[in-house]
Amino acid sequence: MESPLAEHINIVRFNNSTEISQARSERRSIPATMPLFMELKHFCDYIKGGSAPLVNAVKGAEMARRITELRQFISQS
Repeated sequence: MESPLAEHINIVRFNNSTEISQARSERRSIPATMPLFMELKHFCDYIKGGSAPLVNAVKGAEMARRITELRQFISQS
């Protein structure tokens, strides 16, 4: 990924070889909207009477805890 705000990622696939000449490159589009923004927008819509959030508070707290653990693990590596 060239930038955290890029609208695409480049995927390089190697078949049965690690030689770059044998690799296939694929450009895949990704949404440019920040995921937290989308979560907050969905939650605000819910407060206004929209559909329930995709993730409840318990699951959200668990995911936040796991992300924190992963960040700590990576920083120790």
